[in-house]
Amino acid sequence: MGNLISIITVCYNSEKLIQRTIESVLHQSYSNIEYILIDGNSTDSTLNIIKSFEKEARVMGIDYKWICEDDRGIYDAMNKAISLSNGIFLNFLNAGDYYCNTSIVKSVMPYLNSECNVFYGGTIHYNENIKYNRRYLEIKDEKSSYIKGLMFCHQATFIRKSIFEIIGVYSEEYSLVADHEWFLRYLSKYGFNKVFRGNILIVYYDIGGLSATNRLKVLNERLDLSKQYKDQFKGFPYSVMYNRFYFLKESILIVLKKLGFYNIYLKVKHFNFY
Repeated sequence: MGNLISIITVCYNSEKLIQRTIESVLHQSYSNIEYILIDGNSTDSTLNIIKSFEKEARVMGIDYKWICEDDRGIYDAMNKAISLSNGIFLNFLNAGDYYCNTSIVKSVMPYLNSECNVFYGGTIHYNENIKYNRRYLEIKDEKSSYIKGLMFCHQATFIRKSIFEIIGVYSEEYSLVADHEWFLRYLSKYGFNKVFRGNILIVYYDIGGLSATNRLKVLNERLDLSKQYKDQFKGFPYSVMYNRFYFLKESILIVLKKLGFYNIYLKVKHFNFY
């Protein structure tokens, strides 16, 4: 039957996004799945949509769980889900994100063996506001993963649950990049030992999500991370320069958004249309 995989979705007022995310989980060909949804006490119809899939989940043989209550933010919600999970490996699929096809979990299973603590694959970034999306495999090499303040996509990552018990869960000190901080914590302890990557496109990543729409705060939090981990990772000066360059870039993008030119920028940037 294979190892139990816990898939976690945290959401808040996600009525326009949550259905496709849930369906992409329930339609996976790998059935030994525990699906945990943590809703932050939404005021729209998100919870009703979540409830509407309970019967289908049972038919598909998926252990379907949900909680609806106030939380302190996205990482508090994720930590709740971690404590509730029973899977050997965990995957965090945010509302609005969805798997590339119905065999994703089955495809990554060969990697999730006793030698693996973290597995990550590729992403397809998309935005519903534009008709043209560029597909690309975004797998970071070891250098860019931490020196540039970047990290492999959280949604395209499967993490062994027992590692959370060893090095701790997500830090609420960082409201937008706690997943990056967790990976840096892992790397500072283990390096890239038992971290595997595969040329598999895992997830469609919604670039209109919380982190993507708060880029300046993300960049400042990444700079704080660079300072916190400067002794473990010697690329601190480069990281500062890199983050400040992107601070300027994101400031320009904010102006483009206000002027109504942002979608034109996206179309030009993603010239390889699909």
